[in-house]
Amino acid sequence: MSKAKNQGIQGMNEARLFLHELAFAKRWKESIANRPYWERDYLLRMMPSLRRLTRSGKIRSPHARELNGTALELALLRGMAVERNPGRWHRDQKKFCGNRKHLDLLLHALGAPAHTSEWNAWRAAHPTLRPDLRGVNLWGLNLQSVSLRGARLDGAALAGASSRASNFHRASFIKANLSGADFSYADMTRADLRHALLQDAIMSGADLSGANMRNAILTGCVLNRASLYGAKLNGALVWGTSVWDVQYDESTKQKGLLIGWDDLDPIDVAMGIEEKGKLRAPDQSLLVDDLRVAHFMSLVRENEYLADVFDAASSKMVLLLGRFTGEQANVLEALRKALLQYGYATVVFDFQKPKTRDLIETVAVLAGLAKFIIADLTEPRSTPLESQLTIPQIAIPWVPIIRANDEPFSMFTALQRKYEWVLPTVRYRSVRELLRQIKTKVVRRAEELSEKLRAMKDGRVRHG
Repeated sequence: MSKAKNQGIQGMNEARLFLHELAFAKRWKESIANRPYWERDYLLRMMPSLRRLTRSGKIRSPHARELNGTALELALLRGMAVERNPGRWHRDQKKFCGNRKHLDLLLHALGAPAHTSEWNAWRAAHPTLRPDLRGVNLWGLNLQSVSLRGARLDGAALAGASSRASNFHRASFIKANLSGADFSYADMTRADLRHALLQDAIMSGADLSGANMRNAILTGCVLNRASLYGAKLNGALVWGTSVWDVQYDESTKQKGLLIGWDDLDPIDVAMGIEEKGKLRAPDQSLLVDDLRVAHFMSLVRENEYLADVFDAASSKMVLLLGRFTGEQANVLEALRKALLQYGYATVVFDFQKPKTRDLIETVAVLAGLAKFIIADLTEPRSTPLESQLTIPQIAIPWVPIIRANDEPFSMFTALQRKYEWVLPTVRYRSVRELLRQIKTKVVRRAEELSEKLRAMKDGRVRHG
């Protein structure tokens, strides 16, 4: 018989004997006074029903089966508690400089096999008290079952810890080691993360609104879908940070984000890249003021791959021009959704132009990255100017569309005759009719012309 099976049988027998004695004890509550908090809570819930089985002076079948079932559950919970007991592998607390009673209470709670937590009960009884856990070593532990809202965790070691959907509102992590920790969907609003090491930390969907992340080390950190409204990231090192669909606004502070421009070794960062309380920049670094720009500039740094980036973008991007209000806005939105079915990512030019580029320059940059352009000429505003200044300069397919009873602006027919990359105008009476034509008269024609133009630019086909 295996050792594990022997231990399981022994644990079951011990639990059954323990419960049998409690069931007949006159002062059974006193008998469990020294048991762990989670076990006392479990027995307080289970014992009244077991005690009812002893009214006849002995436990009869099928009551014995009920006792055995409870004993099995208790034995399993005790086994889980042994496995979870962080005291077995976190005796090293040499850097701890907080409140020792708080630490002992937390470690006992982390060893509980269920969500029943002496720590959480203590937090509920003292809602205004901030747990002092500065310098604590919680490396690799599961912290999801304990409330660390407002806790002082400065200088703590939480590397590899699991804290998904946990509450760290107003918690302090100054100079803490959080590398590789999982903070997905955690509430970290107004948390203090100054100079914290968040290398390879996962913070997908985390709420970091109002968090102070100045000079934090975010190398390889995942911030996808995180909320950064009002967060302060000034001076953070963001080499390799993933920022898909990050949410922020003008209240987010991002001045002086650091990108390691020279070869940056994340191990050197983890070993301690700080000096005198301030983040030491890599030997060659670039400062930017936007997380998404940091990601783009990292591609620019790898300039040998820029051609691949441009080719990939120009094979998937379609620029939509037209009116972005009223009924025509619905037309562009319908086109945007329909083009997804053909594998195209659309850019609808309805956003505020950059401060460093005028309207035409902005359209020219986007057009240069697009595979083709769809321009709605119905009741145009800026489209006539955009087309007259960009069609002669950029040889990519233009697909003009217009409502059936309207006519293009006066100069457009001349542009259509002069430049072969301006396709025949597609007329539509309704959005439904336009979508019926999108495959044959828009996508297919634009793709065929795009291939012809590419061959011509490569010298494989002569012009005309």
